[in-house]
Amino acid sequence: MHLSQPYTIYRRTLPSGRKVYNYRIRMPDGSRSTGRSTGETSKVRAENLVRELWKAGKLLPEKTPTLATYTEKWFLWDECPSLKSKLKAGGTHTRGHADNQRRWLTKYIWPNLGDKRIDAITPKDCELWLDWLVKEKKAAVNSVRNYGKTLSLIFSEAARIRDVPDNPMKAIRLPVRPKTEKGIPSEEETAKLLNRDAWPEDKKFGNLYHLFNLVAHGTGMRLAEIQVIRLQDIHDDHIHVKHSWHEKYGLGPTKGKKERYVPISKGAS
Repeated sequence: MHLSQPYTIYRRTLPSGRKVYNYRIRMPDGSRSTGRSTGETSKVRAENLVRELWKAGKLLPEKTPTLATYTEKWFLWDECPSLKSKLKAGGTHTRGHADNQRRWLTKYIWPNLGDKRIDAITPKDCELWLDWLVKEKKAAVNSVRNYGKTLSLIFSEAARIRDVPDNPMKAIRLPVRPKTEKGIPSEEETAKLLNRDAWPEDKKFGNLYHLFNLVAHGTGMRLAEIQVIRLQDIHDDHIHVKHSWHEKYGLGPTKGKKERYVPISKGAS
């Protein structure tokens, strides 16, 4: 006698407009479970996935965690599963940036969304959270963008490994970064910055601050890059920029995580 399958598969349109296949399970009491996403847009792949879950006895998942529980170890350098996976695959991520993301998570994401089930957070919840950041936390536009990208990163990874059906932040429009004109120092200000006599000699570092300004003006290098220039990096007509200095973690990659060659102007040579 052929027994029917204990599940049904159906297609659902997500708030982002993406169409994926979900499944429901027939419970022992005859009722149906809530829908679970397969993350698949192909019915054949969805059926294969659900069939494998059925064979493995994993059709009924464990209790869904809250966002705070799910991200308990996120952005902790030696513990975050996402960072470990990214670095193992050859990606890059600085410890300083991970520290910032951890702080944003615990201070600006958990207080508002931390108690919600990770699979129950909707685009509407995310929009209300962004409003809370602006109205209650008085967060600036660039900060809101940083917090939003951090939350989106979490959901993207959760969706990739099928812990959630989709990333609700995909449907959100983050505020546009305001355009600001970058000021250019006047000739008088530039002359003062490059005038050695205008900088009092430091007991510990001597005229190092004047030298920093001179190199920055002549090459366009960042301060953190200038701080770690070595003799072997300096050539007749260029500097080989390989590293950057982090106040907490010391020597690390450049901001763009790429080495480059910077020409030296006559004024800096």
